[in-house]
Parts: sequence; C-alpha cells; structure tokens
Amino acid sequence: MKAKKIIAVLLSLLLLFALVPGILSAAAPSASEKSLKFNSDGKFKILQLADIQDNQTLSGVTKAYLEQMIATEKPDLIVLTGDNIDGSSSGTAVNADKAVRAMFEVLEPFGVPVAATFGNHDDQKHDLSKEAQMAIYNEYKCNISIDQDNTLLDENGEVVDLEGCGTYNLPILSSDGSKTAFNLWILDSGSYDPETGGYDHVRENQLKWMTQTAANLANENGGEPVPSFIFQHIIVPNIYEALEEVPYGTKGSFGHHKKFYRLPSWAVEGSEMYEAPTCSEVDGGEVDAAIGIGGVLAIVSGHDHVNSFQLAYPSPDAKEFDLINTQTCGVSAYGKTSLRGVRVFELDEKDLSTFETRTIRYEDAYANEFGTLLRYRFVSFWSQLQLYFINAWLGLTNLFGVSNLVA
Repeated sequence: MKAKKIIAVLLSLLLLFALVPGILSAAAPSASEKSLKFNSDGKFKILQLADIQDNQTLSGVTKAYLEQMIATEKPDLIVLTGDNIDGSSSGTAVNADKAVRAMFEVLEPFGVPVAATFGNHDDQKHDLSKEAQMAIYNEYKCNISIDQDNTLLDENGEVVDLEGCGTYNLPILSSDGSKTAFNLWILDSGSYDPETGGYDHVRENQLKWMTQTAANLANENGGEPVPSFIFQHIIVPNIYEALEEVPYGTKGSFGHHKKFYRLPSWAVEGSEMYEAPTCSEVDGGEVDAAIGIGGVLAIVSGHDHVNSFQLAYPSPDAKEFDLINTQTCGVSAYGKTSLRGVRVFELDEKDLSTFETRTIRYEDAYANEFGTLLRYRFVSFWSQLQLYFINAWLGLTNLFGVSNLVA
C-alpha cells in the first residue's frame, strides 16, 4: 500500500509539473489580450517608430538605438507607422519574412503592446503580401495589430471589406476602466495609386468605417466625441494648405507642382522640413472626415524621412487639429544624420484636449557616448547621400509639374 501511495504522489507531482507551464502561460496573457488603459497616475505614453525600412539584416545601429529608446522611455504602446521593412531590398518573400521577424525580435522582449500599419515599401518587389505580414505579426505576443474587417455594412446591409490591410482602432480606457477615454485610429494609407501613378491615400470605405465607429464611441460617451489621434504612413495632401507658399528660390523652401512652400513661422519649435511632403495627388476626403467625427487632436504620419514637424491645420487661429510628421528611425534608408529618431506622445487624462510630443534623435541619445555616436554618424552618412540625389531629382521634375514621388 505504501508503495502504491508513493507512486500515486509521484505521478501527481509529475502531472502538476507538466501543467505548470500552461498555468503560468494562462496567468500571463499576451498583449493582444490586454486592454489599453491609462495608468493609475492618469498618464499614457506612446512611442512612434516611423520608417524602420530595413531588410533581413537589420542594422545593429538601428537595433541598439530602438532597444535603448524603449528601455529608457518605457512607453505604454509602440506604434509603427509603415515602411516597417524595406521590401525592395529584401527582394524575396523569404527575406521579407526574415525582415519582419528581425524587427519583432527587437520589440518582443520588452512586452510593450505594438500596433502597426503598413507603408508603400512593406510589400514592394516581393510576394509576401501585407496580409501575410500581418499573420507573422500575430505570431508575436507583443502585437495588437489587426486587419479590421467585417464591421462595415453597405446600404444593403452587406459586409464590406475595408481597403488595404492594417486599418483598425484602439480604445484606451480611463485609469478606473469605466469608459473609453481616448481612441487611436490606425489607418492603412495604401501604397501607390493606380489611377494617378502617385502615392495612395485612405479610401472612402475606410472613412465610412471610421465615421460609423466614431459615432458608436460618441454614443457610449454621452454623445461627446472621444478624443483621438490618427496614425498612418502617407501624409494627407492638405498639408500644403498649412504650409507657407513662397517665391521660387526662398531659403528652406521646396517645390510642389510648380509652386514652392516652406514651414510657416508658427510651426512648433524644433520642426524641420528637408523635402517636399510627398502626399497623394488625390484628396480622398480624410481631413473632412476627421473634422466631421470631432475630437481628432492630430493626424500623424511618417513616410518623409527628413521631415519632422508639428503644425496647426489649417492655421493657429482656425485650428482643427495638428498635422505631425515623424522622421525615420532607421539608418539603412535615406535620411539626415542630425535628424533621425523617434517621437514620443504623452497623454494626461485630466485634460485630453491637448497632448505633449517630442522627438528623441540619435544625436541626442548618444551625445555623451563618443564611440557610439561616431559609429552612428559613419553608418548614417552613406544613406544621407541618397537625400542629395533625391532632392536634385525632385527639383528637376518639379520644373515640369511632375508629382513628388520618392522611391
């Protein structure tokens, strides 16, 4: 009997040990199972990574910098605003798969939720579609990105699939969990417009979905619009309504369809623009939709690697929201050595009519690390050369009214 009892106890212990990993796993849900929520102090921090744009051999310089930024800033959410990989230099679906995994292997260890949409380079020149890349994203616990479908109905009550891949919204609950205090719109702004040959834009059915979803959120909020940001890759063409038109040859100006523009004097301090904003040739109505739903504090984009600015649209005295562009955070694509970096957004639920934002550049992060700074500058120099040729080409094509289409 004693022997049987001992064997029974041992079998029970073995069974328990076998179940422990599952128990521990169940006790620690992945990021996709968690609700975003303001912290107990009422604060919420977002780290935007724009245009990592690298391939399967992700630069060690980029990797180390991103790891330092996440560890230092301790964000509540990381948002990737497209061109997360460089499809054109990946070249094949196999390498694009490796590029996606190389990026997520940087992000996964921190356990910070990651929300992403796509840009024009993610699925360029290889056969790994955005949908296939989203499926890889979903293999990682940190990922909370989705492709929001089956929620929009047409006039006949039929389900309409949204254009593109990577359009969805993320409610952020109040610190007490009682309501949606803030909302994030993550929109796929497409790649290239087959009709114009220029860059694409957010499409009509995406805007209908956003309008319907915003109305539902407002109903849950006593009829008041829920404050929000819009994150996407390609900036809206309305940016040119907020820039200052100047004569040809004006210092700091860039051409767009035979006209020349620069950042206005009222752009937020620290704003910089080193290329003409490369937007869609078509106004798809996104700005009108954003104004219509109410509560939008900013439309935030990337895409233009050497533009980092924040300015009121259309002007400070008639402000609807801010237009914000964030520079590249990678060192493998074209860029400007003094400008590369990330952007941080800080929200306080005590006053969600406003927000704080700042950029952290490699030059700032490594200011006191001579060896690391020197290595960064050396690596960045070669991709910065690309900008010289890009601007020379745009200057030439602009004289003939050609659109600003950067590869």
